[in-house]
Amino acid sequence: MPEANWIASDADFVDYITELMGGFAIPPYVKERRKGRAYLVLGARLNRDTTRMLLSDFIYDAAKPAGWALLPNANAKEKRYCERIGLEVIDADWRALAGEWANPEQEAVA
Repeated sequence: MPEANWIASDADFVDYITELMGGFAIPPYVKERRKGRAYLVLGARLNRDTTRMLLSDFIYDAAKPAGWALLPNANAKEKRYCERIGLEVIDADWRALAGEWANPEQEAVA
C-alpha cells in the first residue's frame, strides 16, 4: 500500500477531472503504450461516475475485448458499463484469486 502522506484538495480534484475531460490527464507515453492492451480490473466497484470515467480514459484504445473485471455480485449498471467498454465481468472477488496465488496448495476459494 502507498503511504498516506499526501493531501489532495477539492481544487486539485476539479483540476484533474478537467484535464481528464479534455484528454490531458494521461501522459502521452502512457497513451501510446496502452494501445491494444487487455486489462484486468481488481478491487474496484464500477458504480460511481468518477471511477467509470477514469477507467474509460485509462483503457481507451484497448484490445478487443478490452479485458476482464472481477466484480462479485455486479449490479446492472456495472454490467452494462463493462459490456459497453468491452470488459468481461467475472463474478469473483480478487481476494479469492490472490489467496490462490498466495497459497497454491490450498483448496480454491469460491
